[in-house]
Amino acid sequence: MPVDLKTERTNIHELVIEAPALEPKIIFEPERDIPENVWRDLERVSKSNVVGKSWLAAALKIVAPHRLKDYGIVEPTRGDFDSYRGGDLTITDVLQRIAEYNIAFPGLKEKLYPYDALSLKNPLAFPTNDVWISGPKVWEAIGLDYEAVDGIRNSVDWANAIWQYSYEDEIFSKAYAAALARLIFPDTFRSIKLENKFWEEAKRTVREGRGTSPIDKASNTIGFAKNLVIIAAHRAEVTPDGLVIDLQPPAEDLQEDLKMPTERSF
Repeated sequence: MPVDLKTERTNIHELVIEAPALEPKIIFEPERDIPENVWRDLERVSKSNVVGKSWLAAALKIVAPHRLKDYGIVEPTRGDFDSYRGGDLTITDVLQRIAEYNIAFPGLKEKLYPYDALSLKNPLAFPTNDVWISGPKVWEAIGLDYEAVDGIRNSVDWANAIWQYSYEDEIFSKAYAAALARLIFPDTFRSIKLENKFWEEAKRTVREGRGTSPIDKASNTIGFAKNLVIIAAHRAEVTPDGLVIDLQPPAEDLQEDLKMPTERSF
């Protein structure tokens, strides 16, 4: 029986190469890497006093913004803070909490700041170059006063202090300093080496937790995760409009990685 050997010729120069979909490589992904029990315990924390959970609002804004709504955390009112003026909170405490809520809800400080005659510059003075002692003041500046952030950036002593802390063996201190460096001293951050060993220990710490109770562990974990997100994010910076965190690169950046060479040889 005769065999038909006639075939259709194909011009290989007209072939279209289909590139596979490119998934962004994210070294730390909160919804993937934080255990479910931590999220459940944080929901319990979210039911606490409005002013007292400002730190949680700021952390969730960075780590998992959609959970603010899931947990029912909303913008506080000036009355929430006025009720504390005669209580246990000092003016410095109030400023810190307003800063944290302003990170969670940008633009809120104008509604909350009840001490109009007080300059923000005095409470932002740093008592020491110890990162753990003065670090909260840096976060206060991030939440309240971009000009103060610029002032910190001009401090050689603070840049050196953060750089030194980034070489601590203790994982919490290293992450805390590296996150502050990413936001305030990007040149210093680029010199910090965070290798696979760091991320392996960091993820193990997130899984296992650190604290004496489930609530302690969850609170410590979300604070630690906040720093890890800042370190791992595609973009993390303080702008005049507030804190900007983009965990994933924009779609156009991913497409750039997929571009094929224009010159083809067959």
